[in-house]
Amino acid sequence: LKVARLNGAGTMRARFSLLVEDVGPASGVPTIVPPAGQPWTAMTYQNSWVNYGAPYFSGAYRKVGDVVELRGLLAKNVAVGANEIFSTLPAGFRPGGSTMFLVPAYHTGNPTYARVDVRSSGEVAVMQAGTTGFPYLSLDPIRFSVTP
Repeated sequence: LKVARLNGAGTMRARFSLLVEDVGPASGVPTIVPPAGQPWTAMTYQNSWVNYGAPYFSGAYRKVGDVVELRGLLAKNVAVGANEIFSTLPAGFRPGGSTMFLVPAYHTGNPTYARVDVRSSGEVAVMQAGTTGFPYLSLDPIRFSVTP
């Protein structure tokens, strides 16, 4: 991918891919087609975590190229331990190295953010402890490469 900069030209590696379809000069703007991904697979939960419920997506994962995407709104309405694992991703859907994410959540009576770690072992864990649990925790911001 060539990138023009004010101080010259450089090259950078893209972590995503797009297909631009040439539909000819008469149609104007080209159509951008994202690469096809695998279908969503439901997550399996541990430690009393559950899906939040309708109208929100259930917890799921898929791979598009070498990027794994997570989605869904989860809940746990009882105490949460620090470093608590709530799911484990299968081989082929794990990051090359452990990663951390800041995700929207509701905790101790307030909208907030929670730290979620996705480990190279496949473990997905929330890092904050709390006696009131997480009435909701979103996985939607989580995307990572499986390439080390």
